[in-house]
Amino acid sequence: MAKASSRKLKVFRTQIGFHELAVATGSRAAALRAFGARQDLFALGLASETEEADVVAATTAHPDVVLKRPVGSDLPFGTEAARPRIADIDPGGLDPPPAASRPATAEAPPRKQKPRPDRAKLTAAEERLAALGEEHRQAAAEAEAALERLRAEERRIRAAVTAAEAEGRSRQNEWRDRLERAAEAVERERRSYRRAGGEA
Repeated sequence: MAKASSRKLKVFRTQIGFHELAVATGSRAAALRAFGARQDLFALGLASETEEADVVAATTAHPDVVLKRPVGSDLPFGTEAARPRIADIDPGGLDPPPAASRPATAEAPPRKQKPRPDRAKLTAAEERLAALGEEHRQAAAEAEAALERLRAEERRIRAAVTAAEAEGRSRQNEWRDRLERAAEAVERERRSYRRAGGEA
């Protein structure tokens, strides 16, 4: 005998085609995977949790196994659903048989029309992305302009430094020449003074 699962099971049901499906599993997400659904059937109103005793008993006996039965029937759920009866299928415009000859069956619940998706959140997200893109372009342009100003200032400073260095060398050469001429003048005067009999 299989060992009972210790996890808490919930029972979910939906309708796909001519079959009603039910599964006992741990969460809505697990139920959607079991149903093979690509959309959130619960959000669309096409699936729900149920506590009907017969459905709970059948599905909890086979956890995580999708059980089936024909839509609108009172047959028990099983791993292999019986073929839908003619009475369960929409006659598609044919004249129905007299009421007395129709077998009594539970009326299938009307299919809920799929609501139109709301694009408001997607539109708002696209607008935020566009605004951020424009803000990024403006910030990049301002940063590039500031960088160009710094480059221009750097070129101006380098030119000023080069000019100052050239001016410094020129003045240094000028002072060296003047010092040399002054020293030569002192030396001439010293020789002249000595020739005149002076003592340096």
